Amino acid sequence: MIRNLLFKIILFFLFSIMLMGLNAQQIVSNQIFYRTYQQNMWEEGEAYTIDFNFDLFNITQSGNNSLGDISSFLGGQFGALINIDWWLLFASHIAYNGFNGGEVDIQYPVKIDLEFPDNQEFNQGDIVTIHSHYDVLDGWLMNTRFPVEGIFEFGFDFGFGVDANATICFFDCFDLPIMNYEIPAESHNIIDINTFTGIAHYPCIVNNQLQICETQVLPIVFENLAGIGLSGTISIPYVETEAYIDPNTKILHAYGDSAYMNLELNIIQFLMALSGPGSGVYEVLSNLQGQIELGAGINLNYNLLDIIFSVKNYLVQDFKFDPTIWTKVSFPVAVEYTETDPQNNHEVVREGFASTIFFAVDND
Repeated sequence: MIRNLLFKIILFFLFSIMLMGLNAQQIVSNQIFYRTYQQNMWEEGEAYTIDFNFDLFNITQSGNNSLGDISSFLGGQFGALINIDWWLLFASHIAYNGFNGGEVDIQYPVKIDLEFPDNQEFNQGDIVTIHSHYDVLDGWLMNTRFPVEGIFEFGFDFGFGVDANATICFFDCFDLPIMNYEIPAESHNIIDINTFTGIAHYPCIVNNQLQICETQVLPIVFENLAGIGLSGTISIPYVETEAYIDPNTKILHAYGDSAYMNLELNIIQFLMALSGPGSGVYEVLSNLQGQIELGAGINLNYNLLDIIFSVKNYLVQDFKFDPTIWTKVSFPVAVEYTETDPQNNHEVVREGFASTIFFAVDND
């Protein structure tokens, strides 16, 4: 009987120690539903408007090239020498105007825990540590709405000139002009889409002629109609994002992209279709490839210029919501305090002397 009583006393004593250990720390928890809606997508304050023009590329070149050779033999000269002077301008540009607005909605429900010693576990003058931590609860979201009103333009600049002549020698020499063509530099707008008016302009074939048509249907699809040299699809940029949360950092992310343009353009073929048979530009372009008989049994096969380029444009958006959550503790009298960051080896964030202390949750 005495042995059983002693065992019960020891067991009760150990259980009491365990309870004292469990009650040594207090945890205060609060659930808070942070949320904000219809925030400006671009920046705080005045609404941002996309308004810029930029070159996809800009090639401006010129040069002088010589082909062939003339040799002396038995008192005469034999061979051919061709001199070519040329210049080229080829650029492509994109313009965005408008697209103001755009909104972001955030929901960020959290549970904040403050852990601190029980009142009986410290004495006056002791250092007391308050641990803070928060978890993101179910119900978080990040929704984005891309602006739908704006103007988009895409085009290219082109100009080309070539002056070629030959010196032909068969005992004696003579000069022979080969070609002298020039296409003045000019800007060509291929596409413009205006969602303010709901109208888009694009190249099309009407009565076997290349013209500029209107449409209210997007995307616009080109299938190299009647050999105009333009293929692909184009639309207005509109980005839809998908949201996720990083469980380690508690950061909300939203990512999306819009593949709004995928075009292939044969510049020479397009300009020939645009200018039409009988025009000076058409005649020059049709003579950029061919064969010339120089005499004395010499033929020249040439291809002066052939340009095909592809454009694939994406508009990418990558949002991140990385908040700092603040809390406060109050004391009857002012105390000295130090705020530290446990994630950075308890680096000191701030120090002070106050009765009400504001600090970032997840710090101590």
